[in-house]
Amino acid sequence: ANCGSCGDVCNPSNSTGLCSSGTCTIGSCDSPYSDCNGSPTDGCEVSLATSITNCGGCGITCTNDHGSAACSGGSCAPSCDALWGSCDGNVNNGCETPLNNTTNCGSCGTSCSLANAAESCSSGTCTLTSCNSGYANCDSVDSNGCEANLNTNTSNCGACGNSCTNDHGSTTCSAGTCVPTCDAGWSDCDGDPTNGCETPLNTLTDCQSCGDVCSLANGAESCAGGSCVLTICDSGYDDCNNNDADGCEIDIFDDTSNCGTCGNTCTNDHGSMVCSSGTCAPSCASGYDNCDSNVNNGCETPLNSLSNCGGCNVSCALNNATESCGSGVCELTACSNKYCNANNVTGDGCEFNLDTNPGCSGSVTNLGSVNGDINGSTITVSGTGERWYRVYVDEDSSLIYDMRVRITLTPAAGTDYDLTVHKGSCSGSSQSSSASGSSSDSVTFSWGDSWGSGDEEWMYIQVKTYSANVCSSYTLSVQGDP
Repeated sequence: ANCGSCGDVCNPSNSTGLCSSGTCTIGSCDSPYSDCNGSPTDGCEVSLATSITNCGGCGITCTNDHGSAACSGGSCAPSCDALWGSCDGNVNNGCETPLNNTTNCGSCGTSCSLANAAESCSSGTCTLTSCNSGYANCDSVDSNGCEANLNTNTSNCGACGNSCTNDHGSTTCSAGTCVPTCDAGWSDCDGDPTNGCETPLNTLTDCQSCGDVCSLANGAESCAGGSCVLTICDSGYDDCNNNDADGCEIDIFDDTSNCGTCGNTCTNDHGSMVCSSGTCAPSCASGYDNCDSNVNNGCETPLNSLSNCGGCNVSCALNNATESCGSGVCELTACSNKYCNANNVTGDGCEFNLDTNPGCSGSVTNLGSVNGDINGSTITVSGTGERWYRVYVDEDSSLIYDMRVRITLTPAAGTDYDLTVHKGSCSGSSQSSSASGSSSDSVTFSWGDSWGSGDEEWMYIQVKTYSANVCSSYTLSVQGDP
């Protein structure tokens, strides 16, 4: 209150005064004021918030050659004339930048550069002046320039509004001309590229390609899948090569390689063959027949075998024999061992059994008698097969000579019989002869003779078959006193 002298108050304006050594000075300025002239007498005389010469700080001047200047809140706040702007980020120098050029068009940093075009910003608005070659401003909007490439734009191909359409595929614009790409099964058949692929390729008139007619021989056809295919053959025809292009090429009622159905081949190695109404019809050569009931393989069976002898399933099988059918007739070639064909009938084979092994007691043939001690006679018989014989060897009771008898068995050619002779009974003492092959067998018995009678004997003769397959008879001779 008394600074330098009594009653002298130290209270500079817009500040806090400070009395130092009797001198009134400014301690600090009130915000937003400042002591720009350095004189404490007028205090903090400048408002840095509003002064255009001390805006935000002493000596900071707000200038503006293209508009008016102001300081607001400690910052320069220029107001720009039309087509000018403060673009350099420095508000202190005002509106330094014209806004009617292509770099700053109508506002700071707004470029006037239109696509595919020449442009102007003389009025502060970016305007299109002309389009580059091959381009056009088809939407009449300058801001996007000449947006339509007339060489590639499918909506404006060659000219604004000339649209390339394709409901069945994709389309491009090349050098100002529509170029459609078709979906599978479609094509451009009318020659107009602007409407794309208008023609389906699954019809009988345009099948797989434009103008390609689908019409197949001897059958019905379809192009529903985009290719000409056979759906069914006419009666009597078939598609045997699986090639739809030539349709149903085979007449299966007449073709011996495809008779009735594809691949059904009529063959006949032993005769001729035709296909009649779809069925193989063989004609057999002599000596052959169709025995398996399969007409396709013709006359497959020779009729000169034991199972098909002269006819299908006619068996040539003879009893106890070896047979043949070489000429197509069942013939007996040889009898089995110990059998023969006694009745000369082929059909019942070798019906006569040469090995019956008859018993002695009930089937003995009585040959009569021979004298065994002197002037003996000979009994000769023939026979076939196994037999028992007996002969009575008599004596002359007036003589005393030893008793003798010889039994000889002579087989026929190709036969072999064996001889056994029993003395006195079927089981008496015996002698045997088994000469091989057709050689004769011979047995001789002798015994002593006493005076008077009682030395006679029955001799029992057994003929056994060893090997024989013909009915030729053997010869049996009994010679007394040989």
